[in-house]
Amino acid sequence: TVVILRIRQAETAMSDGRLDEAYELAKRDDVRKHRRGQKLVSQLVDRLLERGSTHVEAGQLPQALADYDRATRLGGNQLRIAKLRSEALAELDTIEQQRRRRGELVAAARRHVERGELSVGAKLVEQLDSGDVAIRILSDDIAARRATVDGALDRAEQAIGRSSYETAIQELIEVGKLQGG
Repeated sequence: TVVILRIRQAETAMSDGRLDEAYELAKRDDVRKHRRGQKLVSQLVDRLLERGSTHVEAGQLPQALADYDRATRLGGNQLRIAKLRSEALAELDTIEQQRRRRGELVAAARRHVERGELSVGAKLVEQLDSGDVAIRILSDDIAARRATVDGALDRAEQAIGRSSYETAIQELIEVGKLQGG
């Protein structure tokens, strides 16, 4: 019959690791009501939970949650599924909080740099992952601004040493502009 053919296709898909295809076949009512289909569903739920756990370990939380949702649709609201789903959601929440905190630190660092508070901005940047391109750009910006300020201060000091006070004042005005003043 057609239901046996669907079950066989789902079993083959599952054994080949094509769990999404197996899920699409197994979620049909006629498959789930059949005795052999119920056994398939039970095995598929286990495989979806295994794959979901693998996704969690790899940090692929949306994929893990999708597998846990599929397992719930097939196997019902089981405690083990709910527990795994809850753990994945908690991890996702933690990651979101870290992402938000990182964004807040980057924004604060940029504000300080724009105001010329380079040391404060640099301290905030030190708290962030230097492997991130945006952080490297911000760090490079801080270093370039520091070099410009240091150069202007050196030129002002040299001008004072030559009694060229007007040049020194111009350099110090430039420093003030660079430092947000």
